[in-house]
Amino acid sequence: MTARNTLTILFYTLFIIAATISLLFLFDILPLGYFAALSETTEFYIILTLEILLIVCLPLALKLFKLSAVSRQLQSEGDPALLRWGTLRMLLLGVPMLMGVCAYFLLLVTTPIYIAAIFAISFFFVYPSQSRCEAEMSADQPEKTEK
Repeated sequence: MTARNTLTILFYTLFIIAATISLLFLFDILPLGYFAALSETTEFYIILTLEILLIVCLPLALKLFKLSAVSRQLQSEGDPALLRWGTLRMLLLGVPMLMGVCAYFLLLVTTPIYIAAIFAISFFFVYPSQSRCEAEMSADQPEKTEK
């Protein structure tokens, strides 16, 4: 199985897990609003954690393949490096998305679902299409100009 196929499976799996979690809460299999009675301070810290993850993980995931060390590995190693760094990129977006979905149903406040939606939308900017995978493994390094 190629790295592209594995990344595509991971891409869809993360969305299926989010949908499954939502359905489990909506059909009362998991306790809806279980943490709704938490103190406002605890709720604040949970939402703050999600916001920090948004600020850190989203730009990192979107620019990960532009880092020089990652780009060099992608060009020299090819498929194994694409699988390693692509999986990291998917998890940087997917894990906080799943955390946001869970926090929404457990806290019954809207902020976590908005954060999860931002992560879900950003997934489409890193979809592992054939042309994207080829371009990322063969992208030329930008030449550095000396002053």
